[in-house]
Parts: sequence; C-alpha cells; structure tokens
Amino acid sequence: MPDYSIGVDMGGTNLRIAAITTEGQLLEKITLGVKVAMGRDYVIGEMCDAIHRLTEQYRGTGRFVGAGIGVPGIIDMETGMMRKSAKR
Repeated sequence: MPDYSIGVDMGGTNLRIAAITTEGQLLEKITLGVKVAMGRDYVIGEMCDAIHRLTEQYRGTGRFVGAGIGVPGIIDMETGMMRKSAKR
C-alpha cells in the first residue's frame, strides 16, 4: 500500500483538495466552490472537512505523510504568515 499526501489549492473561486501517493498517482480530487460570503471560518471549515474525509478514506491504503496548502498571496517566510492575499 503506497503512502499518500493531501494537497490543497485554495483559489479565489475554487477549493481543490487531492489525495496523492508518494509515487504521484492521484487517488481522488475534491473540488468545492469558495463561498467567500460565508466568511473565512466557513471556508477553512470546508477545507478541513475535505482533508479529514480524504485521510479517513485512504487511512487503510498507506501512511499519511503530510499536507500542503497553496494560496495566492505573499507569505512572510520568517513568520510563515500570509501578509497579503490576491484580490479578485
């Protein structure tokens, strides 16, 4: 059973979450619309729910080795905090 990771692409209109093996095979991809009007906590909750769903679903297939999240914006590398997010 291959180990896997979760990748998240948080865009201005779409949120894509994928489970990918360490060999690069796509196991599954979830695409959601970003509901900005619902607020950031709602969007983060949707993202976390999708990550949890995928990790639960693929728990038996291999070891979960980590997750990465990509967002459009400027990151302060010293603090790891986003300083400016791209506007639509």
